[in-house]
Amino acid sequence: MEIYSEYVERLIVRFKKKQGPKQAKLSADNLASIAVVRISEKKYINANRPFPGFNSVSLSFQELEYIIHANIDNWRELLSNINAVYCITDMSNGQLYVGSTYGTNGVWQRWSCYVNTHGDGGNVKLKEILAEDGIYNRICSDKRKADDFKFTLLEVFYNRDGNADYIRKRETYWKEVFQTRSFGYNGN
Repeated sequence: MEIYSEYVERLIVRFKKKQGPKQAKLSADNLASIAVVRISEKKYINANRPFPGFNSVSLSFQELEYIIHANIDNWRELLSNINAVYCITDMSNGQLYVGSTYGTNGVWQRWSCYVNTHGDGGNVKLKEILAEDGIYNRICSDKRKADDFKFTLLEVFYNRDGNADYIRKRETYWKEVFQTRSFGYNGN
C-alpha cells in the first residue's frame, strides 16, 4: 500500500518460518504471527558482491563506487576497522600505484576519498593520469579512465594495529617490490 511505502526494505520483523526454502512468502493470513522488531534508518542494500575476506578484496572502481555510495554496512564496518597497504592497478596498461592507510577509519576512509574525487584520491600522479582522459574521451565515450582502476588489499593490519611509521615502511617495501616509482604511478 502506498501509505506504507516509506517502510519498504526498512521493516525488520520476527516470523517463525517453517522448514523449506530460504525465502519466506508471507500471506495476509499470517500477519497476526509477525512482530515488528524495528525500523531501520535506511533501506536494506543487498551488495552485489559479498565481503570475500580481507585477503581476497579486489574491486573494480565501479564496484568500489557502488559500495561506498550505498554505504553498505558490512563493507563499511570491516574496512573501517583495518589499515592496509593497497594497490591500484590500471587495467588498461598494467601500471600500479601502491598506497597505505593509517588513519582513524582505515581503508574505508581512504578508498572513499578515491571515489569522491573520481579516482585520484588527491594523488598528484593519478590526477595527471585522469586529466589525460580529457574532454575528448568523455565526448566519445561514457567510460571514465578511473573505470580502468582495480583496488586490491596487499597487506592488512587488523584492529588498526601497527603504527603509521611501520605501515609506511611496509608501503615502501611494496613500492620497491613492484617498482612503482620507476614503472608505475608512484611519484614518492
